[in-house]
Amino acid sequence: MTAERVLDANLNRAREAARVLEDYVRFVRADTALAVRCRSLRHAIAEAGIEAGLDAARRAGARDVAADPLAAVPGPPHTDEHAVALAGAARLAEALRSLEEFGRVRHPALARRAEALRFEAYAIEAAIERPRLGRRGGPVLYVLVDPETCRGDPVGIALAAARGGADAVQLRAKDPGDRAFLALAREVLKALAGTGVLFLVNDRVDVARAVGADGVHLGREDLPAEAARAVLGPHPLVGVSTHSAAQAAEAAAAPGVDYLAVGPCFGTSTKPLEPPVGLDVVRGAAVAVGGRRPLLAVGGIRADTLDAVLDTGAHSVALCSAVCGADDPEAVTLAIRRRLHERATPESGRA
Repeated sequence: MTAERVLDANLNRAREAARVLEDYVRFVRADTALAVRCRSLRHAIAEAGIEAGLDAARRAGARDVAADPLAAVPGPPHTDEHAVALAGAARLAEALRSLEEFGRVRHPALARRAEALRFEAYAIEAAIERPRLGRRGGPVLYVLVDPETCRGDPVGIALAAARGGADAVQLRAKDPGDRAFLALAREVLKALAGTGVLFLVNDRVDVARAVGADGVHLGREDLPAEAARAVLGPHPLVGVSTHSAAQAAEAAAAPGVDYLAVGPCFGTSTKPLEPPVGLDVVRGAAVAVGGRRPLLAVGGIRADTLDAVLDTGAHSVALCSAVCGADDPEAVTLAIRRRLHERATPESGRA
């Protein structure tokens, strides 16, 4: 019964791991299409066992939990929901590989089915691992680091924003020279390594690709999203700026666009020649997008205007001077992060 014990353990392990992935993409990522793929994989694993003659009664008869030396050994702790998903994806692939190898002994059909399912598991893992705004769940806090706005070292401010709970940091600089901007991008990327915070480059698709950034953000006069995607490939994020509800709706429907920003909400020192569009435009953009893509309200947003911005329905925000110009960028980021969480939590009495 040794082979049956191995197959029983790994059929259980694979289905459990597929359930973890399904719950993550369904409830944390709110990705319906990927959740359906996870559910289909979970059902296919169960069917593979039944087709091999390993029904519930036969598997239960081979099971001996008391004799399993690792049954009571706890797994390592996880840092966040994304880490839970990645651990589940690894466990799923390992279980399917074990089913494939041990299945060859007595159940070659099961081995062949497990091999095919393993490649689907790899594809799901790649989709989960791909950078995505809001992968932690809830509203997104996006910080733009501009050396001209920074009160201190921009690399230090980027790290402070990460420590304060930012989901993403974008590097933006006006004509610093190609080599200087490339060097700064590399420094910021290195500082953010291991924090779980996404790093994006403003405008410069070439620099984003050169440093291996998580993505690029494009203005209305920059390369179109499809051209940037052709340069970067399918993995990095591509975000675009919009200034009206119509532009936001167009961006949300465009292939290759992962998220969009709408604004500026208020006058901002970083772009003094760009007039604010006002909160009514942000409200209209939130309705037009309808949750199809993450939408960031941007432009002059500070702690004292945050609630008014969130009242528009754009529950994620991008900040620049409020963080970069602060005496304590980490504390400001943390305060904004907490308020975003309060507004996103129903029991907080959100208006």
